[in-house]
Amino acid sequence: MGSILSATGSVLHPNSNEGSYKINYLLGRFIIFEDGHVQQHESWTISCVGSSCLVITNEVNGRLIAAEPVQVIVGTFPINSST
Repeated sequence: MGSILSATGSVLHPNSNEGSYKINYLLGRFIIFEDGHVQQHESWTISCVGSSCLVITNEVNGRLIAAEPVQVIVGTFPINSST
């Protein structure tokens, strides 16, 4: 199981709004399979702010489009641990 720990950068047109929006936070979990395939687990949430200070917080439905380089820091945690 993996979790998004931090995200920085900007995305385009979140929630069908025009323009570029800076990421405040991105929350989500994902599953990494043994073959390397990654799958979203449950819904993800993004909060971002536009140049007019409009803050949008919503579930991620579909893809996010980067407006500039985006850095996402993730952590992985074992689902079944024998410790």
